[in-house]
Formats: sequence, C-alpha cells, structure tokens
Amino acid sequence: MPENMSDKPSFQNKSNEKALEPEENLVMGLWGKFTSQFQDGKSTSQFQDKYYQSLVYGFRDLKTVVLNTRLSRLDFEQVFVPLRFATKIPGNRPNPWTNSNQSQISQEIWDFIAKIPKRPAYRHLAIIAPPGSGKTTTLQHLTLTYANNAHRQYKAPKLIPILVDLRNSCDRITSEQTPLLAQLVTKQVEEGSLPGLGQSAGLEQPPANWFRDQLENGKCLVMLDGLDEVADPDQRQQVSQWVNQQMQTYPQTAFIVTYSPQAYRSTPGSQVETVLEVQPFNFNQIQQFLQGWYRQTKISSRGKQLSAQKQVEDLVERIRNNPSIASMASNPLLLTMIATLHACGSILPERRGELYSKICHVLLEVSSAQNIPIQLTTVQKQSVLQRLALGLMEQEACEFTPSDTQDLLASVAGSRLKPKEFLKHIETTTGLLVERRLGIYEFAHQSFQDYLAAGQVKELKLDQILTKNVDNPWWTETIRFWADDGDGTNLIRAALEKATEESLALAYNCLAQGLTVKPKLEQQLEQVLAADLASPNPGIAQLAAEVKLSRRLNQLFRIDNRIEIGLSYITCAEYQLFLDQTLAAGEHHQPDHWESKRFIALEGNQPITGIGASDAKAFCKWLTQNYSTPGFRYRLPTSDEAQEYPAIEQPVGCWCQEKEHNVIVGIKPAKWKNWQKQLANVVQLDIALDLNLDLEGELELFRYLDIQLYRYLELNLYQYRNLYQELEQNLDLDRYLYQNLEPYQDLYKDLKLGQYINLNPYLNLDLDRYENPDLKLLRFYVLLVFIAWSVRADIYKKAATNPQILKPVHLTVQNCQELSRKYASNRDKIAPIYTLFLLMDERRTGRMPAWEGIRVVREKVN
Repeated sequence: MPENMSDKPSFQNKSNEKALEPEENLVMGLWGKFTSQFQDGKSTSQFQDKYYQSLVYGFRDLKTVVLNTRLSRLDFEQVFVPLRFATKIPGNRPNPWTNSNQSQISQEIWDFIAKIPKRPAYRHLAIIAPPGSGKTTTLQHLTLTYANNAHRQYKAPKLIPILVDLRNSCDRITSEQTPLLAQLVTKQVEEGSLPGLGQSAGLEQPPANWFRDQLENGKCLVMLDGLDEVADPDQRQQVSQWVNQQMQTYPQTAFIVTYSPQAYRSTPGSQVETVLEVQPFNFNQIQQFLQGWYRQTKISSRGKQLSAQKQVEDLVERIRNNPSIASMASNPLLLTMIATLHACGSILPERRGELYSKICHVLLEVSSAQNIPIQLTTVQKQSVLQRLALGLMEQEACEFTPSDTQDLLASVAGSRLKPKEFLKHIETTTGLLVERRLGIYEFAHQSFQDYLAAGQVKELKLDQILTKNVDNPWWTETIRFWADDGDGTNLIRAALEKATEESLALAYNCLAQGLTVKPKLEQQLEQVLAADLASPNPGIAQLAAEVKLSRRLNQLFRIDNRIEIGLSYITCAEYQLFLDQTLAAGEHHQPDHWESKRFIALEGNQPITGIGASDAKAFCKWLTQNYSTPGFRYRLPTSDEAQEYPAIEQPVGCWCQEKEHNVIVGIKPAKWKNWQKQLANVVQLDIALDLNLDLEGELELFRYLDIQLYRYLELNLYQYRNLYQELEQNLDLDRYLYQNLEPYQDLYKDLKLGQYINLNPYLNLDLDRYENPDLKLLRFYVLLVFIAWSVRADIYKKAATNPQILKPVHLTVQNCQELSRKYASNRDKIAPIYTLFLLMDERRTGRMPAWEGIRVVREKVN
C-alpha cells in the first residue's frame, strides 16, 4: 500500500502545467470534505469515549452519607434500587403529606425514557420528591447506565447523558452574560466541574461546538438537578426561567428537572410536560436495598458474626413491627441511616429528628474513638457543625471554604486546630462533610445542614429566625426539625398571620408532628383548616384536605396488633383528593348524583355518599399506594368489624366486604323502612303515569325498544304465530292493557325495593360518559320495559290456565309457563336498573339523601 494512501491524492500543479480541470477541482474538494469529516468523527468518538470513561469513574461508587465510617466503598449498581414514579398533571401542586399520587400504575424512570420517541410529552420530565428520596441518585444511575452503554436493556433510545448541578451553576446562569446550555456544559467540562468529572479525570477539551451539535440534534439526555437547593427565591426564579428557555432552544432534546415539592410549588410556569412524583420504598424495595447494603458493607451486628442475610432479616422484622420506623424506612436516605445504626447495634429511634440526632452522635463518637490527633470532644465537634450549619442557612448558602470556619473553630478549639485539618477529619471519619471541589466543602446532604441548624436555633433560643421565615421554602426542613419538640405557639401564630400556602403547610405539618401549641391557638388553626376546605385557592383547599386525611389516618382505632379502623366517615374534601388524581388518569369515581366533578361548596366536612362499591375499593387501593407505610394496606371493613366498632356518628352507611359480596352496614332499620316507603310512593306515581298518560305512545316506544323480541317471535317462533294471533283475538292485548290496568298499579311490589335499595350502586353504571343525562326520561323508558315484561309474563301465565286457547295453535301449557317465567326473569333483571335511575334522580333533585359512604381499615400485611 502506498505510504500516502491515507492522505489526500497528490495532484501536481506545477506552474508550467495547465490549471486543474473542473472535474479535478470537484474530486479534490470532495476528498478534502471526506477526510475532514473522518478526522472530526474520529475526534468526536474519542472525546465521547473519554467522556463516558470519566463518568463511569466518577459514579461507579455510591457517594452517600454515613457510609465512610468503618465501611468499604459501595458499588453503585449493587446497592442502587430503582425508584417508582407516578404521573401528575403539570401545574397541580405536589402533595407533601402523601407518598404522592399513585392512582396510576407505578413505573420506573426507564419506562418513560423508553417511550420518548413515541411520546413527545415524555421529552420534558419533572421529578418531584422530598429530601432524601433519591432524586439525585436516580440521575446518577441514568448517567452511569448510559456511560456504560447499558441502556439497551431498558429499550431506551441512545442518548448522551449530561448531568448539571443547578445550584453550583447558579452564579453563571444568573450573571449578566447568561450562557446557553451548550456553553455552560462545555465550560464545566473544561473545568472538570460537571458532576461526575474531576480535575484529575484527564478528560480532553471537547471538539469545537460538540455539545451544541449534540443538543441541537436531540442526541442528549439533559438532567438538571438541585433547583430546590438554590436558596435565594429571586435566583431560583431566574434559574427556573433559564431552564424553560433551554427547553425552547433545544426542542428535540430530552430534559429531566428535579424539584422538591416546595421548590416546584414556588416556581410556576414550568415547560415540563410530564410530572413524576417519587413513590416511597415499598417493602420489597426496602428488603432489596438492605440485602445489597449488607452484602457490600459486611459489618457484624452487635459484635456477633452474623451473616448479611441474618442481619437483613432482623432489621426487616424490626421495620415490619414498628409503623413509625417503617414510615421512615420508606425514604432511601433515612433507610440508610437506619441500616447504619442497626449495624452498629444502636436502638432504632421512631422519630425523624431522633434518627438524625442518633446518627450524628454515633458518627462523631466513632470519629473521636479513632487514633487521630483531633483534640475535640464529640460535643465540641457537633457544636462547630451546628454553628457552621446555621451560618450557612442565614447566608442561604451550602458551600464553604476552610477559611469560612476559622472563627467558628477558634471559638470552640482556640488556635490549636487548623480548619483544613478539622474539615478533612470530619469528612474522612464521619462522612457528614464532603469536598465537592478542591477547597470547597458542603454537608453530605442538605438535610444534615437543616438538622444541625435547627439544633443551634434550639440551643440558643433563636426562634425569631424561624418565625420570620415560615413561608420561605429554604427554611422549611430546618423548621420541621426544630418542631420535633418544643413550644410552637409563636411559629404557628406567624404562619397564620402570613396565611400563604407555604406557611399554612408548614403550620399543619408541625402540628401533626406533635408540636406543643397553646389550646386557643390550636383551636384557631383548626378553624382555619375547616374553612380552607372551601378556599377559592385550589392549592390551599387541597392542602387542607391533605392535612385532614393525614390526621384521620393517624387517629384510627386500634382493634389489635394487626388491624385499625376509622370511627368516622371519609369526607367529601378527602375523597376529592382521590377524584382529582384518578380523573387525571381517565378514571371516573364521582358519585352519580353529583352534577359536577367537585363537591358542593361548604360540604367539604360532610361524609362522601352515593358511591359504588367498586369506587370505595378503588379509594382504599389509592390510600394504600399514597398514604400507607410498607407492610400495611387499607381496605373496607367487614360487616362484623363495622357493626362491632360502629361510627361515632351514623348519618349514612358504609360499604363492607362480605366474602365475595359488598353490603351497606350502619343504617338503622327505621331509616331503611322510611326510604323504602318514600321510593315506593314515587314508583307508584311513575307506574300510574306510564300506564295512563299517553300509553299508546309509550307502547310504540316499547315496540321500538323491544324490536329484537318481535324479530325473535316472527323469525324464530313461526310455529307460534297462530298462537299469537289467537291470543290477540281472544285476549285483545291492547284492549286488555287499557281496560285491565288496575291490577298493575301494584307492580312496584315486584321491584323488590328492599333488595335493590342496597345493591343499586353495585351496578357501577358510568353515566359520566354521557353529558347531562335526562335521568327522569331514562327511568321512564326503563320502567316501561319493566311493565311490558310484567304484562307479557302475566298474559302467558293466564294463557297457561286456558287449554282451549292453546289447542288450535299446538302450544302446550308448559310452553306458556316457560315463556311466562322468561318474561318474569327479564322483568327482575331490569328492576334494579330502574331503581338506580330513580335513586339518582331523587338524589339530584334533593328529595332523597345518598347513604353509601366509606370507612376504612388499616391492616398489617403478612
């Protein structure tokens, strides 16, 4: 092969020779373009390979808190447990009181990414979850999976992962020369400040415009993390607007943005098209995480050389038997802390604040026990961290340098300890601090900064700092930690004075945590809560309903160690939460007598009524998915449970599960009798109208409705045609109907109202598919059919008693009896449908109440 084979052809162009022909110019130009693209492609490929290698190196180990002490580094993929997500309607406020809306089937993040090519709405995703729920870890998992080219196992499109920390990018984004995303990422890659990359990664600079080209061609998965950690509200709003602008600039690119519930609520106008709420760990996920965690750490429990599986089984049993611990264990970060304490032989606390207190104490104790020349006690170390945390909160910052701790450290340890030594000591022995970049530190998780700051506020009695920030999302978690104990009167008063969605949410949350409040103020808060159920502000109304439902579920009556039951009925406002979420999924569960999708104003505290058994069951399933802790489920009570533990007030009845059937329990017999009598009166009027008013028109309508029967008689029972004529001649059917109506005035007795009054909602007819159905007209049509079947059954019954009529047409008595039974059966089948329409019409006009309500049972699942 010639040496210059890989170079462009050597076209000689000596001065004494003719200039190149046009064909030669074309060939040389094409060759130059080809070789240029080849070299660019080779460079691009090399950079992408290096970029992926750097990401794998940066994310292959799990970087999480409380894992540095006495533990080996954890393999990310061995410990990672995929989160489950439920979709929301963009713009609806995420629910801070629940495990989120999960009326839809929970899915993993890959389920959404895999559908991006066919579902453009999945191109812009928002992930919403409280602190410690695994948002950042999920993005790191996506980045690592794509960097390892392992996305094919999820049937996901080939994309280049770009993970951006918005908090660390905030200054650039809000500067006068706001960069485009491509410019920001390119700069951070060059600096080594992009998450997953480091200054020691050895990554070359990207080819010119490489990130711009990939973004413009829709070849990237852009993950924007940490918007909720941008402390300043104005800056957060600017960053949010910048995010929206990037989505518009690169419309073909897939974006995922993470938010806390507070941050999402305070940044309206997002361009995201699909909102995903992180679901808490269920019991299977808890077990999966613990098995991977213990296999990786290989720590003995309480000095005994137990196998990892034994430790997992022991901890799982503790979680299963303690609802408070189970509730905390559904959060991945808190579960990690619980596992760490369990591995160290510590008693497991039952409150979040106690858990943080215990883990900080254990980690700092361990660091003090190691032979490292840091002459500070555990108390002194925590004092320095608390002062540091509060200072950062007041500055609305997360990052700090060693020099920022100089004065704090000196106030505790004097000048004998250098800041760098102290910070490095805390980082390497406890994991509470991390060095994100060279010389730049922060707490390993924002929640540790929040907790330690709350401790300093409490220690110095600086409650005024919290009261003036009750509606500032930056302080929300700090206030919640502070509210674990103490007198919250001033805090609640400040929240009520501001009366914003954020301040009221915080006030209700703190009260639910057991914060001590003066009785008069607590009563005022209760009054505000009741009034807010009908608030014109949808966010506040939803919040009030969430608080009410959450408090209800915390006050269930304990039957035994496995079962608790509610002693009051689910209210309209609580049920509305379920309706709003399921309606977003295309499901209809509103009561049939409602004329809209929402309860009537001022009825929020009234029991929800008029729902079907399937609706009640769906509500319990939704409760389990959204409000239950691992190992528990919600269901309807049994008849025995409802009767043995009756509701405190009994204005209505409740659906109960009775083997394979559903029944209404809780209504006094006198009420049943009164309602049955009321219905019977209306039925008698209906029958009189159907029989006496324009009966000929009604009969024509019946013949139209019953056309299949006439075809059946004409086509399939030709042999009985003579009988039919004979019956007409002998009985003169029409005259018979007109002249012998009186016996049918009591047809209402055949409706068996005592039976159908209880079973009608069980039919679960979805009338919401039809706009404004005329129930009165429907019920008259159905009643007409009922009457017609009744008359036919009676005619053939009478014919069976007159053999002289039957002989000419060769019809036997048995034939007539069978036909009579058939028509009577048809009559009985249509009776409950008529009763349903009757009830719905009576309820919509306010003449009769609805009585099918819901009580719930929480049951421990084996």
